[in-house]
Amino acid sequence: MRICGVDVGIRNTRLAVIELGRLIYLGEPGNLQCDVCAVDAPLTYGVPFRDCDREIMRMGIPIMPLNLPFMRQIHERALALIPTLACDEVFEVYPYATRRILGFAFDKRSKRGRKAIFDALSKYLNMKLERIPDEHELDAITAALTALLYLEGRGRFLGRKCRILIPDYDVI
Repeated sequence: MRICGVDVGIRNTRLAVIELGRLIYLGEPGNLQCDVCAVDAPLTYGVPFRDCDREIMRMGIPIMPLNLPFMRQIHERALALIPTLACDEVFEVYPYATRRILGFAFDKRSKRGRKAIFDALSKYLNMKLERIPDEHELDAITAALTALLYLEGRGRFLGRKCRILIPDYDVI
């Protein structure tokens, strides 16, 4: 099974593809097909905090409200990108929540933090890279990992009207 993790951004979008627990692609979206897509972007839009967002906040994990100006743009980019990936299933994920739950919510903007996140991700995935991924690539890899854990029976959804996929706490 091929799993895509997608970090949808304003300036760029990054894609991580894993297959059999191994990272096989990391870069810009292209002519790739996946069975499952885990997307780091709001797939539903409306009120500043949806029910799934409020559940994440109740866990003590901060999340940005949807009424920030750039959130609608990210939402629309995600909805336009998903058909190009030809996924059978699409999940909304929040990589920061995954990292908090799994115990490695380091600062992804610092070189030291990115290295720590990469090392932690390497405990779950086989990744042979010549450099430490940037923050957007780390989010894409984390998104793919979130879907992989769910497919292994180690994840769950938050929310009723919207759904965000997170790992179970006992995954560690």
